[in-house]
Amino acid sequence: MNSITSSKKYRNNNSTAGQRQRLINAVKDRGQRGLTTIYARERLDCMHAAGRIEELRKLGWNIATVWTTTVNAQGNKHRNARYVLMSTQKKKVAA
Repeated sequence: MNSITSSKKYRNNNSTAGQRQRLINAVKDRGQRGLTTIYARERLDCMHAAGRIEELRKLGWNIATVWTTTVNAQGNKHRNARYVLMSTQKKKVAA
């Protein structure tokens, strides 16, 4: 188990908060490789990565979207988003 999934509090937690925590841990750990929606679904158990990434952006995280083509576990190609954390510092957001 790595730091992306090691937090006991969020490992088996499919709440939106748990999914956001797994996503932000993963984009931090993966650096410029980022993570795709397929990665989020297959490895982080996050079924709607775009929604969780949007929530993280609203919380002040600077996450870029790069469109890419990825092969899933079944061998099928899909056009999907790759999310890359642009800064490890959160922006201040209005309350």
